[in-house]
Amino acid sequence: MTTKAAWRPVSGLAIIKDMAAGGVVGLIGIASSCSFAAMIFAGPFAPDLGRGIVVMLVTAVIVGVLISLRSGFPYAIGGPDNNATAIYALMAGTLAPTALTLAPADRFPFLMTVFAAASFIVGLALLVIGWRRLARIARFVPFPVVGGFMAATGWLVVVGAVRVATEVPLSWGTLPDLARADTLAKLGATGALVIALGVVSRVFRSPLASPIFLVIAVLGIHAALPFADMSIAEAQARGLLLQVIDGGAWWTPFQSHPAALTPEVLLAPVGDMVALIVVMALAVLMNGTGLELESRTEANLDHELRVHGMAGMVSAMLGGLAGNLSLSRSTLNRRAGATSRLSGLTMVLMMGGVLVVGMDVVGLLPRVVLAALLARAGLYLLWTWGIAAGRHLPTTDRLTILSIVLLAATFGFLPALAFGVVAGCIIFVLDVSRVSIIRHNFGVNEFPSTLMRADGEMAILDRHGGKVQVVVLSSFIFFGSAHRLYERVQNILLGKHPRIMVFDFSAVTGVDSSAGAAFFKIRHALHEAGALQLVAGLPPDVLNRLHRTGGLPDDAIHFATLDEALEYAENLVLSENASTAGPPEHMMDWLARALRSTAKADRLRGVLSRIELAPGAYLCQAGDPTDAMHFVECGRISVLVNRPGAEPLRVRGIGRHAVVGEMGLFLDQPRSASLRADEPTVVWALSTEQWRRLEAKDMEVAMALLAYLVRLQSERLGFATRQISALQR
Repeated sequence: MTTKAAWRPVSGLAIIKDMAAGGVVGLIGIASSCSFAAMIFAGPFAPDLGRGIVVMLVTAVIVGVLISLRSGFPYAIGGPDNNATAIYALMAGTLAPTALTLAPADRFPFLMTVFAAASFIVGLALLVIGWRRLARIARFVPFPVVGGFMAATGWLVVVGAVRVATEVPLSWGTLPDLARADTLAKLGATGALVIALGVVSRVFRSPLASPIFLVIAVLGIHAALPFADMSIAEAQARGLLLQVIDGGAWWTPFQSHPAALTPEVLLAPVGDMVALIVVMALAVLMNGTGLELESRTEANLDHELRVHGMAGMVSAMLGGLAGNLSLSRSTLNRRAGATSRLSGLTMVLMMGGVLVVGMDVVGLLPRVVLAALLARAGLYLLWTWGIAAGRHLPTTDRLTILSIVLLAATFGFLPALAFGVVAGCIIFVLDVSRVSIIRHNFGVNEFPSTLMRADGEMAILDRHGGKVQVVVLSSFIFFGSAHRLYERVQNILLGKHPRIMVFDFSAVTGVDSSAGAAFFKIRHALHEAGALQLVAGLPPDVLNRLHRTGGLPDDAIHFATLDEALEYAENLVLSENASTAGPPEHMMDWLARALRSTAKADRLRGVLSRIELAPGAYLCQAGDPTDAMHFVECGRISVLVNRPGAEPLRVRGIGRHAVVGEMGLFLDQPRSASLRADEPTVVWALSTEQWRRLEAKDMEVAMALLAYLVRLQSERLGFATRQISALQR
């Protein structure tokens, strides 16, 4: 993963391209910082707009330097951005009633004290999130919740744009003021600039198109002032241009009037502060993901959060605000030709230059141009997250996005945050409940155990194996999915009338307490139907949870693996139907039936060697040369596959009247597994030498044996096909 791109030598042409790209982004950054300041420092804080612009430029410099130097993206641009600014403006609105009770000189220090504390806390939170490597948590936030928060910030930015253009807040009570001719003219001019900016961006694909258009718009408005017989001072007084007043020092945190910082006042913006942490973290992760797609590289998002956290804390201590990586300006920087961190540092130098030269030039910026920048950014967020993304979502998801936007616009971000959390949980529960926890359902006639049995036993299982129904479970089982399992079990009991039901928990990650009630109902339903319940692969924590909640009785029959449970169930079926199996078949009867000739069976028996195995004895080991095939007369053999650092894995069992080792014999390959006797076992070996002697001297027996082995492999292939079909249902 990328964390921080290394510095590397660049050519003179690359330096020029980086500086040019940084200059273009710097122009946008200066205008954006002024528009953000005008959005926040309004109402009772409007007289301090000049110092507010300084605060935003300081934020741009500090955050921009740290992100340019430390981000995993060498062309990254950081500073004030739409998402954080919308919440800061909301916070300023929350503090406005208290500010009106203070003397005008105390309002700015009061606001910056709260902002500094909030910015430091936000930075610390981002630092901790990144330090604890929790960025991946954002991947689990439902998309409608993320979309709702992003669209809500877009709405707040649009509201801020209206206020920047008209100096009138957007609310039901101010609609008459917004309907005045002069405010409508300002709104119309802002809307025209937004449309024109969008058209220019689409027609002219060059990254220089938007900056050049903004410069032309500013110059055009100033060129029109003489024709309106209006001076710059008069335009500022009438709200057409920014009116920047030097009101004193901008670094004023913790210099607020003590009487203003009551517990009630400090607690009032807590909801906005929580929303700021959430929105900032989401913005960093979403913008980082967007830059990953833009550059087709992978970034360490935990590292990006740590960088943003440190930048926010440093900025707060130096009189700035928390800022974040800007997706739009970083993308513009890259497309303008930036290849190194020099472009970001050039942008920072331009911001710092405005601070050094003075604020007179800022007072020449038209409000409608700044409002158009904000409105376009806000409408982009609304369109991208609220409309375009929602067109392909289910109705419930679209309603969730709309609800979060309406709650944030009406009641603030804290109620919207609470609703988003609840909505996210509900969406998760509904989505997960739609996913069936039943991975497979089959009978042992379709999917028997791995024990290779005699033909007569397999025939019985083929006829009666449907009375053993197997349910393979997966995922996490909670109240919703457990109830669906209960309904499925009822359908199986009514439709197939099983005598035994096997539940495989091997792929289950856990169960909640309420799921125990559903398993208790399943247990009762099986008892009423006279069906035996077997369970397999129960993890210890799941077993304990089901025992505590009554989902399983203390005497429940459970097995370590599904294969053991299947073998146990098959033995019960065979014992119940023993009367239909007839008397046990002897070894010679089996060979005669296999070769379709008693005489051929006698001749084959004459070349076989008898081997007796005690329990635990190995017939062969994996890797040994395959020098014989074996016919099992009685007993049972396990086929074991070796695993490095673990006990051998049993992959198959071999019962009486079965053949093993024939493939290795004919392919002349070493043994792929070990064969171990589980009980007293008798096998008959046909060695390679004896087989060759049969081929040379008794071709009739050899051909009969080959025909039997072909039939045997065909039957096994048929079983495999049925197993695959059962697993694909």
